[in-house]
Amino acid sequence: RKTDLHVLVLDLAGKPVPTADVHIQMQRHAFAFGVHLDEADFSDDKTTPQFPFDKEVWRCFSSVAIDSASAWPTLQPARNSWDFRTVDRMLAWADGNGLRVRWGAVTSANADQVPDWLLDLDDGRFRGMIESHIRRVMTDYGRRIEQFDLYAAIADHNLIDSRLGFQMVRQM
Repeated sequence: RKTDLHVLVLDLAGKPVPTADVHIQMQRHAFAFGVHLDEADFSDDKTTPQFPFDKEVWRCFSSVAIDSASAWPTLQPARNSWDFRTVDRMLAWADGNGLRVRWGAVTSANADQVPDWLLDLDDGRFRGMIESHIRRVMTDYGRRIEQFDLYAAIADHNLIDSRLGFQMVRQM
């Protein structure tokens, strides 16, 4: 994006064309610049948000974050109840608009950021559900998402390492 670029224009005989006009336009920058999508805007099949991509500022966006819909408590509010419909609608919309996607945290060290039912499990089932959730998300969405935060942690939150040891955090 900010580097010297040398363009050599050759004619059909392979000789330089010293007065050739060259116009270069960047199609997409390498770094992600975008917005967080609101899951409420994708909660049903009938509507999707309409961003004014014809406006200068909106054309700068290259990515979206879907944290509001991809949070584990949202995806699996009950132990045997999964719902990826909103995530799938968000991904279809992002794909249709040529936007890259950031998932957000797959799991968290904060007890408030994992499903309530998970906290009631014994350590063996607790570990199994974490591994199962990570495996499902990465298997189903790993090729469609550009960035995941596998394990979100703040210094004073240590849910997984306090229950399963730091080895589990390292394994993840």
